[in-house]
This record gives sequence, structure tokens and C-alpha cells, in this order.
Amino acid sequence: MYVGLFAFIAVSFTVIICSMFVISYVVKCVYCHFWQTTPSHIIGQLDKCIREASTLDGVLEFRHEHFWTVAFGMMVRIPS
Repeated sequence: MYVGLFAFIAVSFTVIICSMFVISYVVKCVYCHFWQTTPSHIIGQLDKCIREASTLDGVLEFRHEHFWTVAFGMMVRIPS
């Protein structure tokens, strides 16, 4: 009798936990998209690119950089 109840509780708990992870991921994606913030997994790559470009001869500084992703792992920079 209690086996069915325990199974129901276990499945319900699993669904709740999984949906919390999915909801938190969706909220992060929507936040980054609408507020146009830089996703945390790209910041290091952008910093590395800017450091490398700043070592080129004739480059004094970067101001008002604009980056966005076109596809997974593919970034575009438009000079302002």
C-alpha cells in the first residue's frame, strides 16, 4: 500500500527538482537576451581576445566594444 505512495512522492520530488533546474536555466537565458548582458561562459574568451588585439602595433585602446554571438562558439565584433 505504501509502495505506491512512496513511488508517487519520489516521482513528484524528481519532477519538481528537474523543473527547478530547467526554469533557472531559462531565466538566465532570457535575462541575458533581453538585458543584453554577456553570458558568464564567454567573458574569459572576450577578455583574451581584447588582450591579444591590444598587443598589436598601433593599437592604443579599445572603447565601446560591441560583441555578440552568431552561433555557438562564433562571435562577431563590430567596431564602434
